[in-house]
Amino acid sequence: MIRHCNKNRSTPDKQVRVDQNGNMSIKAGVLGLCMVVTVLIGLKVLVTARIATIGDSIRTLEEEKYQLTNEIQSLESAIARSSALSVVETRAIEELGMVRARDNRLFIKPILERHLAQQ
Repeated sequence: MIRHCNKNRSTPDKQVRVDQNGNMSIKAGVLGLCMVVTVLIGLKVLVTARIATIGDSIRTLEEEKYQLTNEIQSLESAIARSSALSVVETRAIEELGMVRARDNRLFIKPILERHLAQQ
């Protein structure tokens, strides 16, 4: 039995096979199932591709983090070496032309006397 499906019912534009109970044929059900399966497979492929892309991004970022951590440790070590008093003194004399003080005594007494006199 064939029924014509059309909103206007004036001209038949689609034909659907319907059995005696008014149910669609098995072919239409199989076709619908195939379409659903195809869509699900396509979604699975897209999700899998996206997961792979994200995995690559994570791996790249982990490598970059490892390299930056090594660079930070190297720079901290260089800062520690260059901050040593002997290194600072040597650089001040050799690069900046500074000279050692001739007398290591500090003259605090006149400053202290002035400060006490003001109070």
